[in-house]
Amino acid sequence: MRIFEWLEDNVAALAVATAIAGVASLGAWFATIFIGAKFFRDEWTYGIPMAFGIPAALVAGVVAFVVIFKKLS
Repeated sequence: MRIFEWLEDNVAALAVATAIAGVASLGAWFATIFIGAKFFRDEWTYGIPMAFGIPAALVAGVVAFVVIFKKLS
């Protein structure tokens, strides 16, 4: 089947892109936490990582995956 042939050809690129996307998403999440803690000093800032960190992590992970996968495949 064609999908399995495509998967066999690109399994290394998928693995590397997935790993880099995970690192990028964790980095974006931690960056959001530390930036929020540095610039805002009140109790309401505990919600910044939840409100902005998760979407930033998702965007960073998807962008990193697409860029790396396109470069490797």
